[in-house]
Order: sequence, then C-alpha cells, then structure tokens
Amino acid sequence: KTCRRFPREDVTTTIWAANCTVNDVTWTSGDDDFSDVCDSLGGMYNAAVEFTESVRVTTCTNDNGNCCEKYNKTQKSNRTTAILILKTPYCIGFCVALILHLLLPEDREEADDDATLGEPAKAEPTMIKGQDDDDEA
Repeated sequence: KTCRRFPREDVTTTIWAANCTVNDVTWTSGDDDFSDVCDSLGGMYNAAVEFTESVRVTTCTNDNGNCCEKYNKTQKSNRTTAILILKTPYCIGFCVALILHLLLPEDREEADDDATLGEPAKAEPTMIKGQDDDDEA
C-alpha cells in the first residue's frame, strides 16, 4: 500500500436514546425540541447517552480519492511509474517487443553454396590487362 498514515474519523455510538416518562409511559424521540415537549407534558426527561471515539479509517471516508494523510513517497512514485507505463501505448509496445526479443530465437544466417558442400572457398588471383606492359618498360 502507498499509504503511510490513514485519516481518523469520529464515530458516535448511542448507548441509549433520549426518552421521556409520563405516568409510567416511556417514549423516545430524536427531535431537537424533545426535552421541551417532555417538560410541557410534565414528564421526566432523560438525555441521550452517547460515546464518541476516534477511529482510524483504512478506506476512503468521503469518496473524493484523497484517502490518505501521508503517502510513502517511494511506493507512490513506483505506482505512478507503473500506471504511466501501462497507460501509454508506446511503452506497452516497447514492453511487448522486449519480451518477444528475449523469448524468440534469433534467425540463422544463410550459408554460401561452397560452405554447404564442405569445400573452403578459394581466392584465385586475377590479372588486370595492361599490367604486364608496365613492368617491361
């Protein structure tokens, strides 16, 4: 993973909801003015009990793609390099050509006719016309 430190998020857990007791009847509500309504009815209001803790979140908390507080720079650069290579057609072609070059054998050289017969090729001296005339003069 490229993330070195994940963000924290506050998570609130309700242990029990706010309730109101009037004449041995208890009901709960999540309304903001529930305590005022309970007091106007002459009931006994009990506030909600909640517990809040900070939890480290290892997934994206708000789906904006920024899911990490601090990245490992080396792993992030390696990941970015791999993504660029795989997204660029020229790099993909180069990688395929490199793999094929390593896997496929090289072509054989075509042999001359003399070499296939087993006789070594002989170089015969050639004379240029008019060369003997110069030597005599």
